[in-house]
Amino acid sequence: MHSEKHSLLIPVCPPNPAVMKTKAILIFLSLLLSPVFSFPQQQGMGIIFQEKLPGGTMEKPSADKPILQIPPVCGKKRRSEGFKLPYPFGTSLYGMWYRQSFTADNLLITDSTGKITVTPDSMVQSTTAGEFKLSVRPDVWLLPFLNVYGIFGYTEGKVNPKLSVSSFTMHIEGLPGIPVDTSFALTDELTYHGPTVGAGVTFAMGFHNFFVLADYNYTVTYPNDQDAKLVNHAFSPKFGIILSQKKGGGRIAIWLGGMYLTNNQSFSGVLNVEEISPALALILGKEADYTGNIAAQQEWNMLIGAAYFINKHHNILLEGGFAGRQQLSLGYGFRF
Repeated sequence: MHSEKHSLLIPVCPPNPAVMKTKAILIFLSLLLSPVFSFPQQQGMGIIFQEKLPGGTMEKPSADKPILQIPPVCGKKRRSEGFKLPYPFGTSLYGMWYRQSFTADNLLITDSTGKITVTPDSMVQSTTAGEFKLSVRPDVWLLPFLNVYGIFGYTEGKVNPKLSVSSFTMHIEGLPGIPVDTSFALTDELTYHGPTVGAGVTFAMGFHNFFVLADYNYTVTYPNDQDAKLVNHAFSPKFGIILSQKKGGGRIAIWLGGMYLTNNQSFSGVLNVEEISPALALILGKEADYTGNIAAQQEWNMLIGAAYFINKHHNILLEGGFAGRQQLSLGYGFRF
C-alpha cells in the first residue's frame, strides 16, 4: 500500500448541509494524519504510518484488492480517488497469560446448616492468581481509525489463596460471638475454566512513523463450577514506532504502553475442621465450606510489544507485561 503526497481525507459521504459541521471535524482530524495510510494490525488494533520508514522503504502497492470496498465508510469512492485504506475485515487467534498478586478478604466459614459461621480476627496472606485466555477475534474497520471486534474463547484460571489465620470468632445463631484462639491455614489451589465472550473497540492514529492507539474490551467468563460469572474490563493505551526491512516485504511495529485490567474474583472450597481442632469439629462438623473475595493489588501494568507484518494479509504479535502484573500475549492475524 502506498500514499501519494496529498492529504488523506477521512472517508465521509457526499456533502450534505446537515452534516457539514461533522465533516469539517473529521477532515481536521484527517489532516493530523497527513500524509499517512492505515495498515491493520492485531486484535482490532491499527497502525498508521508514512511511505518512508526508518530502516527501509515501503514496497510498491500490489494490484490486489479487499474482498469488499465498503467498509470503511465510503471506501469504494476513496479508493477510486487513489487513497489507500485498510482491508476492512480480519480475524485473529489471540492467547494471553498473566499472573499477579492479590489481596483476599471477606473470608467466611460456615457449617452445613448455615447457622454457625466463623470470621477471622487476623490474617496473614500471600495470595496469587493467574489466567490463560485463548480467543478468536473477528473484526471490521468501520473507519480508517476505528475498529470493532468480537471475542469468542476459553479461559482457564488458578487461584492460590495462601491464608494463615491466627485467631477467629465463631458466630452461633442467637448467641454473641465466641473468640477462638486457634490457628489454621488455607493453601488449596483452586482452578476453574469456562467459555468467554465479549467485544472491543480500538482507536488508532499516527503521524509519520509514530502511532498512538487506545484499545478497550469487555469480556464475561462463565466458569464450569461456579454460579457467578467473571467480568473483565481491559483498557490499553500505547505509543509506538514503525520500522521497515531494508529490502521490503515486511514491517515491524514496536510499542510501549500500559494495561488496566479489572479481574476481581471470588473463591470457595471445603475446610477439614478435624485437622484444625477435633473439639471444633464437634460444633462445626468434620467439614465446613469457606468463601472469600480477592482483588488485584495493582490494576495497572506496563506493556512492551512488537508486531511483524509478513504482508498485507498476515501478521504476528508478541507482547509482554511487567511492573504490576506478569503477562505474555501471542497472536496471529489475517486480513481480507
